[in-house]
Amino acid sequence: MFRTIAAATLSAAVAFSPMAATPVQADNSRDLVAILAGAATLIIIGAAVSRDRRSKTPPPAVHVPPKPPAYPRPSPPNPVYPHHNKTVDSRCLRSVQTRSGWQNLFLRSCLQRTMNISRLPGQCSTRVHGKGNGLEGYDPRCLRNHGWRQV
Repeated sequence: MFRTIAAATLSAAVAFSPMAATPVQADNSRDLVAILAGAATLIIIGAAVSRDRRSKTPPPAVHVPPKPPAYPRPSPPNPVYPHHNKTVDSRCLRSVQTRSGWQNLFLRSCLQRTMNISRLPGQCSTRVHGKGNGLEGYDPRCLRNHGWRQV
């Protein structure tokens, strides 16, 4: 707003400055009309430039979501595991309290009833000393690191 007023005032001052330097002549009305027309032109141009500068701000970005494909996409194929079925029954997982805290363990006696334990990695076999008795089983983290999962 201030720039528009300043531009209009400046253009009017520039347009009327030659008139103030020369004495006013009553018979020279054509020159007066030309000067007023020039001043009006400068004011219009100044307002247009000011409006153009204000409209230079970028419009707000509008996010247009991508269109879905025209044809239905086929569902991805079910993963095929090249290995044998590496699953351990989660019903055999127990939490055992030891001297160093609670430890999770797949009990060997339970796993023997549900699967062939000779397939399990030997390095995951462990013995935990619970309250008064020792339990044999398999460490869940070790089995997971060797590709076994619980179901």
